[in-house]
Amino acid sequence: MERICIPREEFGERVRKAQKLMAEQGIDVSFEELHEDCSRRFKEKEEREGLPEKPGVHEILEYLKENRIPTALASSTRRTAVMEHLDRAGITSYFQRIICGDMVEHGKPAPDIYLKACEELGVAPGQALAVEDSFNGIRSAYAAGLYTVMVPDQLPPTEEILALVDKKCDSLTELQAQLTELLAVCGD
Repeated sequence: MERICIPREEFGERVRKAQKLMAEQGIDVSFEELHEDCSRRFKEKEEREGLPEKPGVHEILEYLKENRIPTALASSTRRTAVMEHLDRAGITSYFQRIICGDMVEHGKPAPDIYLKACEELGVAPGQALAVEDSFNGIRSAYAAGLYTVMVPDQLPPTEEILALVDKKCDSLTELQAQLTELLAVCGD
């Protein structure tokens, strides 16, 4: 049987669509088999190459640090994997709090992870800014009441997602150029 690998970010709804398309082509594979194969391939590639970094990530984190802006990471991924990625990228120390999927009862798109991040930073959700690239992350930040900025990654935003975001930036560099203005809006 031919295997198809779908990037980790596109699991869920997109995997089910792929599964339907494969079934129409006569390829019979369960969601579990597909998930297992893709996860294995992703992990192998990650071990060989590491995770790709978005251009501007170090600069924007340095800006936040220099300006003493409390910063948390809210990731649906398990803490051990998150810490491994952050350590490998050399950016762990930029975050005052790191909240992971295995630390909350309900993952994204539920608001739990963002509410916990705000609580741990001592910031009201309405005065916090979330930077997201995933649809469920946008839904989560919106539901928690944060000012939500999308920096699209692999998928362009849908109409539903655009209705939930307060701002869309095409890159972290564009976001950094507008950060002072955006942070002022959050502080109001």
